[in-house]
Amino acid sequence: MVIDALMIKLYGKKFDKNGNVAQRGRVSPGLLSELMAHPYFKQRPPKSTGREMFGTMILPQILKHRRTLENEDLIATVTRWTALSVFDQYQRFIEKRMIADEVLVSGGGAHNRSIMSGLQDFFDPVPVEKIESIGFSSDAKEAVCFAILANETICEHPSNVPGVTGASRPVVLGKICL
Repeated sequence: MVIDALMIKLYGKKFDKNGNVAQRGRVSPGLLSELMAHPYFKQRPPKSTGREMFGTMILPQILKHRRTLENEDLIATVTRWTALSVFDQYQRFIEKRMIADEVLVSGGGAHNRSIMSGLQDFFDPVPVEKIESIGFSSDAKEAVCFAILANETICEHPSNVPGVTGASRPVVLGKICL
């Protein structure tokens, strides 16, 4: 979300195709450290976030560095931040319970060579692959998730996560109308 918002602001493009802009830039350790200090990363799971926290609202914090960094450097830094934030959450909350023997990536980031390279750097020697390697489409992540939620509704299983959403109790989501 941050890469896309920054690409729109700086280049008028919806995303960094293949991570090409990020590959031309240099990561700013200072800005990367500042971004990693965001309080969200310290929150324990389950948690969820979106554009309300990591969309255009965070751009002013990043854009103040335009005085000392090139546009490509800003894109390179937020791209590295994307990969580092995934690894950081793995180290903080997952690694103590299980050691990853592979990392499967889906969504738009799977098409960004800079994100994939960053993930491989951080998770090395664990292999990092697109989810296509096991027969799923990176671009179908949301469709598959909604199909799972629909199945849970049909089976009358609660599928909300009160600890994430703030709901007072687990509930069956949606309504089936015949």
